[in-house]
Amino acid sequence: MHIHRSDRDSNGVYRRITHTRPNGTLFQVAQLEHDPLIPVINGYYNKRVVSIYNKAGDEIVESWSVEIQYDSDGVVVSEIIL
Repeated sequence: MHIHRSDRDSNGVYRRITHTRPNGTLFQVAQLEHDPLIPVINGYYNKRVVSIYNKAGDEIVESWSVEIQYDSDGVVVSEIIL
């Protein structure tokens, strides 16, 4: 499995994590976002969207969103599948 980080923001956070299989096909993409319906604390990303791809790596077969919650120090304390 190969992991590639991209879409770096001004704070050095990579918003997109891509996992590829040994044969080079896409396996999973995780994208950090700001969801306007979820409270934002200290500007941290409050949502991650995860997509799983088929064996050919060209079609999403499963996808879900996760609400990310932080404590006052910016440490992740909870992740809730939406």
